[in-house]
Amino acid sequence: LGAQLGRMLDTLFICETAPRGREPGETAGLLLTGVEGGGGGCHAQVVLAELDAVERALDEASPGDLLVLLVDDIEGVSERAKARKFR
Repeated sequence: LGAQLGRMLDTLFICETAPRGREPGETAGLLLTGVEGGGGGCHAQVVLAELDAVERALDEASPGDLLVLLVDDIEGVSERAKARKFR
């Protein structure tokens, strides 16, 4: 999955909401390893907290960028986005 995302995206912030039996950060690390080894030009960074990752994505987006937010806390992320001032 990480390798595929790395070939599709310019920038990726990886968060982790439910480690599903793994150590905290382990799943995110596996995705990052896939991105880095997948041969794409994606700049990827682990930001474990979901809302922090969303904030980073919103902060770094430029006019005309397409943001794809795959999140668990849809309501929380929606509220954060609605509260932001965009250029």
